[in-house]
Amino acid sequence: MFLKSKKYKGKLAATKMGKEAFNFLKENNHGYISLDTTRKLENNIDLIEKGEASYIEILKELYEEMLKINKPV
Repeated sequence: MFLKSKKYKGKLAATKMGKEAFNFLKENNHGYISLDTTRKLENNIDLIEKGEASYIEILKELYEEMLKINKPV
């Protein structure tokens, strides 16, 4: 859902579909798409890389959070 953009000098830019997907998730998942969630995920990845956290436990927590996401009917 991203492409390299000539307009933005080779940086990644969201496609129309990417923007629509982001907006859908933002509107329908009550804060799951947020800077705080991104920071938490990045922190967990850092902990796994340092050997300070179990990737299995982190994935289990993430999976349990994802199960809480409201699915459209």
